[in-house]
Amino acid sequence: MNPINLNETTIRAELEPGVTYSIKVTLNGIFDKSNDKYPREDLRFEQGDGENRTITMFKDSTPDSVYDFNYTKGVTYVFTHIRYSRGGNNNEYDNLNPTDETTVENARALEEDLDDDAETFAGGEPLDAHIDDALGDTTPTESDSGHVMTSVASTEPLPQFEVQTHSITVTSSDTAETAYARKALTYDVRSRLYSSTKADAIVPDGDLTLISLAPLRTSALDFDDVTVESEGSRTLDYGTERDRAIAKELLEESIKDSLRESYDVRGIDEILSPTPIVESDAFSLHERYDLSVEIGPSGRAYLHVNFRHRQLSHLRLSRLDDDEIHPGLRVKTTYGRQRGYVVSHLSSKTSTEPFERLGNRSVLQYHTDEETVDKETLAVIEREDDRVVEAYRMGHGGDNKPSVLPQKLLVVEPGPGQVDRFDREFAKKARKKTRMSASRCTSKVTEFVGANRTFTFDGATVRFEPTLFAGNDEQRLVQLYGEHERVLTFADGKTGSHPSDTFSKGVAVPPDRFNVTMIRPEQRTDDTDTGWEELQQTLAKGGAEPELVNTIEYDAFDSPSKISIDIGSEIDPDETDAVLVVLPPDNGFEGIAPPGEVYHEGKKTLANAYIYSQMVDINNFGQGQTYLTRNVALGLFAAAGGVPFTVEDSLPGDADMFIGVDVSRRYPDDSSDSQINVAATMTAVYRDGTILGHASTMPQLGEKLADEDVRDIMKQSVLGFNKIHGEYPSRIVIHRDGFMNEDLSLALELLDELGIAYDIVEIRKQPQTRIVAATEVQYDVPSKSVAAINENEPKATLVTFGSPETLAESEHSGLPRPIQIERVAGDTDIETIARQVYLLSQSHVGVHNSTARLPITTAFADRASKAATRGHLVQTSGLEKNLGFI
Repeated sequence: MNPINLNETTIRAELEPGVTYSIKVTLNGIFDKSNDKYPREDLRFEQGDGENRTITMFKDSTPDSVYDFNYTKGVTYVFTHIRYSRGGNNNEYDNLNPTDETTVENARALEEDLDDDAETFAGGEPLDAHIDDALGDTTPTESDSGHVMTSVASTEPLPQFEVQTHSITVTSSDTAETAYARKALTYDVRSRLYSSTKADAIVPDGDLTLISLAPLRTSALDFDDVTVESEGSRTLDYGTERDRAIAKELLEESIKDSLRESYDVRGIDEILSPTPIVESDAFSLHERYDLSVEIGPSGRAYLHVNFRHRQLSHLRLSRLDDDEIHPGLRVKTTYGRQRGYVVSHLSSKTSTEPFERLGNRSVLQYHTDEETVDKETLAVIEREDDRVVEAYRMGHGGDNKPSVLPQKLLVVEPGPGQVDRFDREFAKKARKKTRMSASRCTSKVTEFVGANRTFTFDGATVRFEPTLFAGNDEQRLVQLYGEHERVLTFADGKTGSHPSDTFSKGVAVPPDRFNVTMIRPEQRTDDTDTGWEELQQTLAKGGAEPELVNTIEYDAFDSPSKISIDIGSEIDPDETDAVLVVLPPDNGFEGIAPPGEVYHEGKKTLANAYIYSQMVDINNFGQGQTYLTRNVALGLFAAAGGVPFTVEDSLPGDADMFIGVDVSRRYPDDSSDSQINVAATMTAVYRDGTILGHASTMPQLGEKLADEDVRDIMKQSVLGFNKIHGEYPSRIVIHRDGFMNEDLSLALELLDELGIAYDIVEIRKQPQTRIVAATEVQYDVPSKSVAAINENEPKATLVTFGSPETLAESEHSGLPRPIQIERVAGDTDIETIARQVYLLSQSHVGVHNSTARLPITTAFADRASKAATRGHLVQTSGLEKNLGFI
């Protein structure tokens, strides 16, 4: 069977009317119309010219096995005996219909069902020859979990290195009073020593102390503001965490130095291929290797390799028209550390005119004085004399005043939306290159390691194994839970393995009251009536039927502001527990209210009325789309305060409550004012996975929150627990984003005062390594709950999203990324923490057909804090249990 791939060609180019064919399509829409006069199911796909086409399956003429097949959007299927015909007065319609002989199979399942002599596939792609070469002389790596890491171990433990210790003494009047200032000074002195010596590696050892492999030249140790003095030598002890950290940084410095000849080294976690794999005059796409080293107590080194891609921008703002440099545009400087900024506006002044904030210097004079760029570039800035860009430094905090920057020294930040906007063709080619299967990822890693296995480290040779790491007594790979283990509890104690069981097993806790007000455009009442019926039936099936107590209609051709005012004047907060807002269509009708603006204004108005809401696109409502209906139903259910399921037998460990904390910043854009808003939110989760609620700060101007604000929302979370359970929690686990910079000290002091023990766990979205399933012949998508546990330090890499999730196994999804977790305070063991994080990642209450990658603690705190900066969150003085932001 050689099916015709209609995603790569067109129906009319390949098919003749009246003939049956085997076809292969990737679905981008599934529409259940079983309740129509002529019951059917429509399967939509995009053919090769970008136009959508449909396979129409009538229930009375389609084999049951085909009609009832569990179709999933984004998955590729092969259909046999599909009849093609044309319809319409001028044969303008293409009809694809099953016959009584039609069969259907998942395309990936077919590809993997090969005979013994066929080429082996992994993730839908052939294993490349260089993988076979890399594994040819070695026994295939396997572990008890059936998985490997994209990491390699050193062939031998590191030697016992002798290192030199140097102390930094401040001699100027400016003293390093804060921990941040001392750390910054330590790194600054290290940079100066690199410039003035020829040392192979210099690394910090805490604040104001540096370590080198060899004595530094004494003539290079005196500076105007500091003195660097030798404190003698000592031998590294790999049994201590401190010395393992020093050995790690020294080896990473040596690895970076050895790779510079062949790669563009921008940091140990950003090694780029010098030659782009896709290129235009605006952007380029490069292969990227994120490296990191760990040292075990035995002295064995582990090199972690995370293969990714990196887009670089060459599109300077001086090449754009003025109207393309708009508020909200993300940009980067081309000099120094290439900082990120968000545009506030174009100044009326040019590069040669003075600014008070620069000491009455022009931007040109500032860069001349600071020697940030070469004279040739300065001459171009002076000659072109463009208007200056005023922009906010992202994540910098400070006085909320924008910086002034010349267009010539700024490039467009190559984020997905911006690349699409400025170079659609490049973006399309880049997307094809960056989709990655397990086989491609492992082949790139083994190829990289094969070319870079040996490094010189203080005269010694460090060599790494050629095979991917499968675990040992220092780094253990383990599957924490079975793929289909029943970890969730639904109505009446029924258990299940997945959120998709919600409507068959029933919700765990219905809302106390479920009165809904529906807000809809008056132009589409028939569609919304049908949509409400589907939604109501779906929730009733789960044991939580809502009551429609009011319907408010608006004119879709009014302004978003007027629509929101009308909503606010008609809504009754006392009789409404949740609001369903049907947004106007986004089909370019002249004069119609933009749905994004109706969403924004409506959310603010309803939040001010202390009502949570669920918004839905009218084109996704009342169209027989089962998955979308169920997701909207769960969102409305959560907005009313219901709990669809809990974690079976509660989370492991002795914590009573889990808190996710996140801080979001909203920068100016075309639809906002010129201020930066910042807000923090905590999401509190009980030990059985029930979301107790969320607490947030009021959105504030500026980038920095006061420490008291974070303490106050911690207080709200603790008080909320006390009100529900009649006592304070004995232990709290705090989850936070690994890049969050806000100070938690006052919040932690509060917990100490109340006698509450705590663990702090950092959860990072970017892992230091990948995990893949491994057999003797192929690599594939990893199984959920597989973890790489560091046995000596409280760190783990955890697969929270993977097989058997349909979306994870789709050939269009790419290789799922694990998350990195690290306990930075507390004493709960890391495997227990990994189990907690995994179970919380399986407990997302707003998605029916899939689990998620991040635990609900940080994922919901992130969503809530973003909603808070936009004014979409109900502001209360306590812990709010209703969720209106999912």
